[in-house]
Amino acid sequence: MDKLEYLKSSDFSERIVQLDNIETNQIQEALPECISLCSFDPQDNDPFQHMLRIVLKKLLSNNEEQTLIGLQNKNPVIQTICIQVSGEMKFASTINELLRLCALESSNFNIIFEALSALSKFDNPKVLEIFSNLILNKDPLISSLAIDVIGKFKDTKSVPALCNIVYSAEDDEHFLQCELNTYRAILALGQIQNQDTISFLASKIHHRNPTARRIIYEELLKSGEAAVPFLEPIFEQDNTDKKILTANILGDIGGKKAGSVLVNAIDNGKVDHPNIKFAIYESLGKITFLKGIICLMDGLEETNELILIAVIDALNAQMSPSIIKKIKEMINIGNAQSQKIIKTIVKAKAVKIFSELYNDDNIGAQLISQIIQSRDNDIVNSFIERIIGKNTPRSQNDFQQLESIANSKLEKCILAVDDSKAMILFYRSVVSNMGLNIITAVNGKEALSLLEYSEPVDLILTDMNMPVMDGIEFCKKVRENLLWQDIPMIMATTESEKSQHEIAKKAGVNDFISKPFPSELLQDKIKKFLSNQN
Repeated sequence: MDKLEYLKSSDFSERIVQLDNIETNQIQEALPECISLCSFDPQDNDPFQHMLRIVLKKLLSNNEEQTLIGLQNKNPVIQTICIQVSGEMKFASTINELLRLCALESSNFNIIFEALSALSKFDNPKVLEIFSNLILNKDPLISSLAIDVIGKFKDTKSVPALCNIVYSAEDDEHFLQCELNTYRAILALGQIQNQDTISFLASKIHHRNPTARRIIYEELLKSGEAAVPFLEPIFEQDNTDKKILTANILGDIGGKKAGSVLVNAIDNGKVDHPNIKFAIYESLGKITFLKGIICLMDGLEETNELILIAVIDALNAQMSPSIIKKIKEMINIGNAQSQKIIKTIVKAKAVKIFSELYNDDNIGAQLISQIIQSRDNDIVNSFIERIIGKNTPRSQNDFQQLESIANSKLEKCILAVDDSKAMILFYRSVVSNMGLNIITAVNGKEALSLLEYSEPVDLILTDMNMPVMDGIEFCKKVRENLLWQDIPMIMATTESEKSQHEIAKKAGVNDFISKPFPSELLQDKIKKFLSNQN
């Protein structure tokens, strides 16, 4: 190994070439010399030392025996490299030594954490015992790592401890922030996925922390139909917030079982708040079955503006001759509800329903009149596409009318963020009627992208509970950006707990509006903030 001796005295480029040769050709005989050249200082950022560590990792990855020996090396850099290689390569012979390092009082925190991280990669049940005893460790990194391992092994004995972590996170001292171990505990419960864990997650569907709430929702969704029996009893409870979230998740789970729970909730008089009814109708639009369609057609009698949008949007998704027949009957009555249905078909951009009704001269004329009044470029352009193919004198005249008002430029712009399609349609209707432009997003992550790359925004309307990124996290990120710090934010929410408003205020929300609300109230709030800007 004369060439290795040369490493000690040659210039940098020559040393790197030599190390590259050792790595490429896997020269195991070079290991002792490479180890002897390795610095004792983990913070040593010398380029040669950096390259040397890479070469050592590659050599040790093919040498289990030397890796095991290196775990006892007095050089903390060598020891750390050997620990990492043990985990990455899952060298079975190193497990006992890694366990010894975790229990060794003389080991520093970095070595202990590296050893635990390596052990967490093993599938050997032997490592489970040490991690089950670390779930409640005071250090959040160790606790979270232990929880991850518990989830990977689907350790049912640890379920009570995991549930307790999630439960305790609702305490007054903790609920404002979703701590790392809470997040991991929810994921672990989702991985274990048995009756006890699904039942517990269903009971916490309206966790006090919005981020925890979102993760619980996602884990229940992964359970699919298995979660339905545990969600159904929530409609018997006196908790509006829970019922709304339950309706939402049943729609996302889909299937006849979930749909039947939603229909039964209405039929059995368990829907005691308009927000619950809104959520149920919107969810029924995602599930195709006869009882659901009948329930939605009955919903055409709804007078609440928001709820009727949810009904029409859901029926548009379910489209059938019986649905068109029912809508025609309702419109031809010629009463106040008939006019609401006409207006709502336009607000909901129900283009499938429109295409079927347009051929009726009387109904078609009413629809075109309402589209013109909408002042929404997006709505106008959506219906233009459905008229183009009709090729009749009336359709040509309607096309010319709509084309003349399409794509007009508007000065002020509002960003609306909500995962509910019906709510987004409602926002479009209200904002467009005010002569304002509107852009929309279905979650906080998408909204941040719009803020980054779209036209400047004068006001933000956002929901609280959304997938991917909830409203609270979104608002925090908006306020962290100097360019967006002064944009007014109104949070529209179904939340009844004052604590939820407290969380939102701390995230930077300027005002609240409680669902369901009339369009006039939303207009007033928008005008207030825009006039302040002027």
